[in-house]
Formats: sequence, C-alpha cells, structure tokens
Amino acid sequence: MIKRVGLFDSGLGGLTVLRALSTRFPHLEYVYYADTAHAPYGDKPIEELRRYNQHIIRTLIAEKCDVVVFACNTSIALFYREFLNQQLIPVPTAELITPGAHQALKVSLSKRIGLLATTRTCNSHIYRDTILAADSTAQVEELACPELVPLIESDQIDNPDHHDTLLAPLHVLQAKGVDTVIYGCSHYPFLEKLWKSTYPHLIFVNPADALAESLRLFLNSESSLSEKGVITFFDSGESPALERWIAQLFSDHQTLLKQRV
Repeated sequence: MIKRVGLFDSGLGGLTVLRALSTRFPHLEYVYYADTAHAPYGDKPIEELRRYNQHIIRTLIAEKCDVVVFACNTSIALFYREFLNQQLIPVPTAELITPGAHQALKVSLSKRIGLLATTRTCNSHIYRDTILAADSTAQVEELACPELVPLIESDQIDNPDHHDTLLAPLHVLQAKGVDTVIYGCSHYPFLEKLWKSTYPHLIFVNPADALAESLRLFLNSESSLSEKGVITFFDSGESPALERWIAQLFSDHQTLLKQRV
C-alpha cells in the first residue's frame, strides 16, 4: 500500500508536480526535495548532477517513501533509465515525460507539437523520441530556454521588465506553426497565467497533470480517508521563493520544512 510519496527537483519546479498529486491524492504523505543549492540543473556537468540525484534518492528512501517521482525533466532525461537499469531505487518510480508526451498527442489537432525545456532535456530528444514512437506522423519543435528557470527561481515572473524574455520562446514556437506546447520543465507551469493570457489559441500541456491522472489507480487505494497527509520539504539551500510558494500552494496541508540536507 502506498502511503508516502517522494518527489524531487532542482528547485521550485517540482512544486507544480507535488501540487497536482496532492490535490488529487490529499490523503497521502509527501516528501519533497528541492535542490535549490544546485539549481538550475540544465547547464551542470553530468557527473555532478548524477551525484546530487543519487544523494537525493537516498534521502527519499531513508524517509520511508513508498514511491519516488522524478519531478525534474532534466533528471529524467539523464538518469531515469540509468538508475532503473542499475537497480538503484528499491521502490516503484514514476516520471513526467511519457504521460506528458502522450497527452500532447491526444490534445493536438494538427500533430505539430512544441516543446519548451532546458538545454539538457532538448539535447536528449527524449520528448521527441517518445512522441514519434507513439505517432510517427507527428512533428516536434524543440526549443531550449535556459533563461527561464533562473527568473522563476529568483521570483521574477511577475516583474513586467522580464515579460519579453518570458514570452520570447512562445513567439518562436508560434512562428513554427505549432498548436500545442508542452511544459518540458516542471518550472514552466508557474508561467501558465502569463502564457495562456498572451497566447489563448495555443493548447498547453502540463505533464504533471498527465502524470497524476496516469497514477490514479496506483495511488487512489485510500482516497476515502478525509484527513490530509503531512508534506515534508527538504531544501538543500535557503530559498525564500521556495518558502513563499510552499505557503501559497499548500496552505491546506500541514507542512514541515527541513533545510541544508
């Protein structure tokens, strides 16, 4: 029986995944590890990222998590299959990319799909390959956006001075004729209000929602419980933005914040 779900990301982004899961499965306990000391992941050496991710997973296992969710697309692209093949994770796992890619195919009318992601995720072509494996007629436009995560992590998304930068990737994808855009980084749903209001004709796919739906039967065994589970947060750095978003997104849960792990 699944009682405790562990998630991790380089920083704030995975909070969007945690929100999607805790909204649908509020009875579960969650442990979220934000590696803010090393964010963003998109441009770090692979060996460094491997060490960080291995440490995080050991922490989540030590916290008695029954399942580990990779809430960072860069980590999925680089290490998900590697860690599974090496049997480094002794509990069930889940990831964003497969459900996100399949959802994009389901909702796109033209099968012209845009991907916004970190440089690492784009260079891996993991979304493109997953989409084309399911439908070889689809067209995928991949666009790396290394400038977005630092603005989100530094709490600048509501600053009008940065709106041109935050909207620029969508200008590019629109020019390429896509009708659907995948949030290929779990940070990007924080930009959803700005993006949807500026491009209401585009279809946006949040892989976190697709993941939550795909896990419905797996995690729903105790959904009749009325009491909400505790959410424990680990922060490898000291991020005021993380604390603010926790307070804003999870005010309906009991939360615990542990820093410098």
